[in-house]
Amino acid sequence: MKIIITFCLLTILLVPLSVSAQGQGLIPTCASNADEVCGICDMLWTIGKFSQLILGLVGSLALLFFIIAGFQWITSQGNSEKVKNAANLMKNTVIGVAIVAFAWLIVNLVIGAFVGVDYSNPKNVKLFNSTVWYEVCKQKPSQ
Repeated sequence: MKIIITFCLLTILLVPLSVSAQGQGLIPTCASNADEVCGICDMLWTIGKFSQLILGLVGSLALLFFIIAGFQWITSQGNSEKVKNAANLMKNTVIGVAIVAFAWLIVNLVIGAFVGVDYSNPKNVKLFNSTVWYEVCKQKPSQ
């Protein structure tokens, strides 16, 4: 059982990294090229991509914990202690996802305020698909 969980966890953690490697990746090329200077656009883009990766990992881990808790609940055979442990795991997973979502929301609003996003316009306030603050430059980072 531990081998299966370890394999699933490694797969969940490594798949987003391989997907991001197909595009430009997490770090712009100006960071490894001595002839180029990284600007604020590159920094904002990198922070945005890193936050997307972290949110993807959190979602994947939450799904894994829900699956594990569901499996524990189903295989508890009516044992109230096992049912209670599975329910606690589900509750703790929901609490963890809520903490991460609210932390991301606060950071997103603070960074948006620093780069000048106009929050009086409702179109600029997006919850989970907000790329407004790191697309301020309207260009791709250094190639």
